[in-house]
Amino acid sequence: AGAGARDVLDVLAARCNVGACAVNMGDMGVGEKEFDIVGRLIRKKSGSRATRRELLANSYMGIICRVRGEYPEAEEHYKKALKSCVQLKDHEGIANQLGNIGILYRHTGDHPMAYRSLNTCLVYSERMGYRDGIRFSCENIYGMLTGTGQKSEARKFKELYSSRYPGLDL
Repeated sequence: AGAGARDVLDVLAARCNVGACAVNMGDMGVGEKEFDIVGRLIRKKSGSRATRRELLANSYMGIICRVRGEYPEAEEHYKKALKSCVQLKDHEGIANQLGNIGILYRHTGDHPMAYRSLNTCLVYSERMGYRDGIRFSCENIYGMLTGTGQKSEARKFKELYSSRYPGLDL
């Protein structure tokens, strides 16, 4: 990937794109290979473009590790991605990584931490009007509440957020 590119950061962008496509198609092995290469090459670069490539690689490696059940490694990658978002002042990225961490905790069965992370994602997304973050966190909080048998809380949550955000289909 990126064989014709002259700039290392362009090569890394191409590898990130190939890795993202692979993960989205369910090929975690190809995704991991591409993001490992990004991780090795990124150490030679600095600046916001390099940080963005590193952020993407860590976020996707978090997904790969989570899917494989490698939860501590997934958490490490997500926290690195979150740190990059803070460094870049990427507020939507911060919300996305908080959501990813919440999903990770949901998969580990740590529902209090999952709720805390997803709720932080929700509040943070609301403050900046980030509709994708609001939708993501609401869907996952509602799903977690219903999945853990908290039907009354789920109903109240659905009523509150459906009225606050018409069109939010929980």
